[in-house]
Amino acid sequence: MAAISADGRITRGDTPGAGFASAEDQALLRAAIQEASAIVMGRATYEVARPHMRLRGRMGPVRRRSPVRYVLTSNPGRVASEAIPGVLEFTSEVPAQVLA
Repeated sequence: MAAISADGRITRGDTPGAGFASAEDQALLRAAIQEASAIVMGRATYEVARPHMRLRGRMGPVRRRSPVRYVLTSNPGRVASEAIPGVLEFTSEVPAQVLA
């Protein structure tokens, strides 16, 4: 899933006018996250989403199953202290390798 503008672009969060995802889109994303067994995202997306994540092991038990979150980054060692094995993992692998 990705929030895409009417002209088909995925913008950076710090781009003026990038906050185009509606409340309905945000609710759909939250529902999809609860159904997923894994989420793969880039480092910039992780940094924006990090304050909103409820992660098992970091914030105590979560009432419902949480998907494993894989963050793609060219330098996983830089954020290694944030990793929670099986919950939040950082990797320099390409998405196909992560999914395999």
